[in-house]
Amino acid sequence: MYQSYQTACNQRTKAARVVYLNTLASLQQECVIRNDFDNALLLKKALEQGTGNSVDIPPPSMWKSLVDIELKTESKWLHKITSDGQFYHRPPSDKEYRSATDKVDMEKSMPEAVIFAGSLGRKWLKMENGDVVQICHHDTCVEKLIPLSASPQSSDIGSKLADAERLYQMSCARATAPLTAKFITALEKIQKQALIDGKLDDCIKIKQYTDTLKNSPLGSSSASPSCLKGAWMDSSNILAYDFNDSGTMIVRTKSRQVEQQGQYVRSSPAGGYFIFKITQGKEKGEERILFPYDGKIYFLKADLSNWIRVLSPNSK
Repeated sequence: MYQSYQTACNQRTKAARVVYLNTLASLQQECVIRNDFDNALLLKKALEQGTGNSVDIPPPSMWKSLVDIELKTESKWLHKITSDGQFYHRPPSDKEYRSATDKVDMEKSMPEAVIFAGSLGRKWLKMENGDVVQICHHDTCVEKLIPLSASPQSSDIGSKLADAERLYQMSCARATAPLTAKFITALEKIQKQALIDGKLDDCIKIKQYTDTLKNSPLGSSSASPSCLKGAWMDSSNILAYDFNDSGTMIVRTKSRQVEQQGQYVRSSPAGGYFIFKITQGKEKGEERILFPYDGKIYFLKADLSNWIRVLSPNSK
């Protein structure tokens, strides 16, 4: 079954792969002409990975498109990351950048989120319109980052590579979405039968694989808010948030009084976060951004103001 699925996916993504590889080859030639051999080697590796026989869609690397771009906070600090993922910042009173302990965590970063390894828990989330919002200081501070300038060579190639990866991912995801949905459904049936037969190890392995597939570019082509389903509590332990399968959100106080209601509107282009609209309560008509990550939900205002709620599973 797996081999049939892979063969069908490869067939449907053949045209998208040709376009992607041709783009990489053109970018590599551009780097050689510029004597930009660091990026030329990076593209060589991407070409080698892309010519494999199986469908291997690289996640679009948002952080690559931000390399050497100066990002200004409302407090006038400047931030930037280099091609090796190192984070630098510059206070308003300084003329030089300082290195910080933060560094891009390339394994945890996602198509629409840059996750940093560091003491402040820094995260960058890319909005639909290209804005970048920063969550840091242990998830208590939200800042909008305004792009100022970029190194003409590095950021240009990084941006083009990220665009090529994003287009390839989207093309493949659209082409294979029906196949992937059927494959996941078939695997879930096998998982249920394994549970009935008492084959717990097989059941766990299948569940882990289907979860991985659902979270991959192939599985997230039509992201669903069902991943938010359940009962959640904010860090103040005052408000409880309930989400159902249809994307309805109900917010209650400790006395179980309904404080607010919201409804799912859409997912982000890569399915990394969800937009909800408040349908009942004082803030009716406003939109919220819900970003699920690491077992929590980061709940932000769509105007990117310095306001955040971090929701954790409600154990009660």
